[in-house]
Parts: sequence; structure tokens; C-alpha cells
Amino acid sequence: MRFFVEYDANKYLGALLRLRRKELGISGQELSGMLNISQQQISRYENGLTNFNIVILFRFFSSLGMTSEEVVRIFKELGLFYSDLNMSQYQKLRIKEGS
Repeated sequence: MRFFVEYDANKYLGALLRLRRKELGISGQELSGMLNISQQQISRYENGLTNFNIVILFRFFSSLGMTSEEVVRIFKELGLFYSDLNMSQYQKLRIKEGS
């Protein structure tokens, strides 16, 4: 189950960041220069294939000019996803136990 949660969170974050990059007209190569990582690594992040850590995530936010309000919204959406996932697991457990 842990892989599922990490995978979905990484896919969600990667898709959001790719969308923002494209809205700004920044190429993957340009962003890689801003972040000082390879263009291939940018692609892995954007496709949800690499786990984000908090440092790289905030470097993405900063490089893409995201406001604090946008960052808070992203974390709220992740929180809702996590909350829904936990409720779903709780309900499955109750059904399995016959409650």
C-alpha cells in the first residue's frame, strides 16, 4: 500500500509541475539548468517515477514562481487525497472484520 500512496503523490506533483512549466514556456532543459539537475531527472520527476524530497520540491516551486497560496493549495489537495485513502482503508478493514 505504501508504494501506491507514494506513486500517486509523485504522479500528482509531477503532473502539476509539468503543467506549470509548460504554462510558463520553460523547457525541461531550461528548468534543469535552474535546478542544477539533469533534464532526464526533470522528466523522471514530472512523470512520477522519482520520489520528491522536500528540498527539491521547494526548489521546483521557487523556480516555477509559485506563490505561497499555490503551494498551500497543493499540500491541502495532497492532504485530502491522503485522508480519503485512509478512510477507504478504514472502511475496508471494518467490512473485513464484519463490523
